Amino acid sequence: MSCPSCSDLCVRYRIGSPRELSTAIKIGFQNVQDGTLREVVSPENGNGPTFSELAQGASWNDVVSFGFKCQTCGQSFRLHAETYHG
Repeated sequence: MSCPSCSDLCVRYRIGSPRELSTAIKIGFQNVQDGTLREVVSPENGNGPTFSELAQGASWNDVVSFGFKCQTCGQSFRLHAETYHG
């Protein structure tokens, strides 16, 4: 269940292009920077760039997958995209 801090982030956002993935990364990064979300580090992203590196322009791997939690209520969020096939 979301709270007032993260309720506007509780949407399914279809990522269909590199531009849309870049936008999703920027939105996620802004929410990490302002303290709304915290990144949940997972071995799923393996040897790829960190979320912070992606947000600062690093190239992404074939699969981008990062988890986050709301700092207030603990609601989980996931940014996941397969970039290899589009």
